[in-house]
Amino acid sequence: MKLLKSGTHDADFYAQMWDGIQRQGSWQGEIWNRRKNGKEFPEWLTITAVKNAGGAVTHYVLDAGYHRAQDGRGPSAPSGPPRSVD
Repeated sequence: MKLLKSGTHDADFYAQMWDGIQRQGSWQGEIWNRRKNGKEFPEWLTITAVKNAGGAVTHYVLDAGYHRAQDGRGPSAPSGPPRSVD
């Protein structure tokens, strides 16, 4: 999922994240993301696997819960509604 590869986290971080999604159906935590202009920022994410009636994963829903305030003292407003990631 290129959407989440800022270059800040190593392969082990992503392996643990995807292991959690596969075993528990979701993952939640803070990552460092990168804007189109190259600037990195911390972001709280919830990634949930959506399954069909047969139990197979059909897609993932990504909810970006906040962007930390510029001064680093806490979260700012939510970034918007959840996005579906296929």
